[in-house]
Amino acid sequence: MHYYLHFYFIVASTLLFGENPLLQRANENYQKGLKASTWQERLTSFNDALLLYTEIENSDGPAPQINKELGDLYFELTEYPWAILYYERNLKQAPDDLYTLNHLNAVQKKLGLKLTTLKERPLWRVALLDSLISQSTRLKLFFLGSVVTIALAAFSIWSPKPIIKKGLFLFWGLSALILLNYFILFYLTPIEGIMVTASGLYRDANPNASQVVPSPILAGEKVRVIDTKIEGFWLKVINTDGQLGYVRVASIRII
Repeated sequence: MHYYLHFYFIVASTLLFGENPLLQRANENYQKGLKASTWQERLTSFNDALLLYTEIENSDGPAPQINKELGDLYFELTEYPWAILYYERNLKQAPDDLYTLNHLNAVQKKLGLKLTTLKERPLWRVALLDSLISQSTRLKLFFLGSVVTIALAAFSIWSPKPIIKKGLFLFWGLSALILLNYFILFYLTPIEGIMVTASGLYRDANPNASQVVPSPILAGEKVRVIDTKIEGFWLKVINTDGQLGYVRVASIRII
């Protein structure tokens, strides 16, 4: 049995933590931008890094390392609401990351927003290893476990040995637990978003509707998402003052 587990963890480590050439190029461009002597060189290098980081994010899904790098990159580009978005995404996975928290607070001060503070993580989230394994990593582990399960199931037809059947049930169980873990976190975690552009808080999903309050929700402010309306073009949200209303989808990004 230990041979199956040994094989699984070797393949998982290669799949999840193998060196990504795109990430290496993105890091090189980011460092080049930090060392650039002119603003144009700095901007070009940062934009090149941004394209690569975004490509990695789109292909591999969100991950703590990418979130932190994108947060720093948007900070350097003075795109502060987007920097807040990625710092918040990283803190969602690593709530005790003081580096990210300090950078997040620095951006929030620049925008005149309420500062985020460290919060005690609920015990049920600790038990589900939320701060150790990202959602994208869970899906990769589930996919890998499913592939091994299918392979063992097919092999057991031709060679129904007890050890193969034990391996089959082991990986089926691991895959089921990973999938259950993913859905528990997905459904029990409140959906929050960051306003990437300022927006009024409307009483209805209509730009002609009256606003709940005269002042808009500021860019970079965090809101809680409650529901969608009108083919997904509007989101029903609650702002930091507990007021309920609607904002356009284009003005917000989910953490």
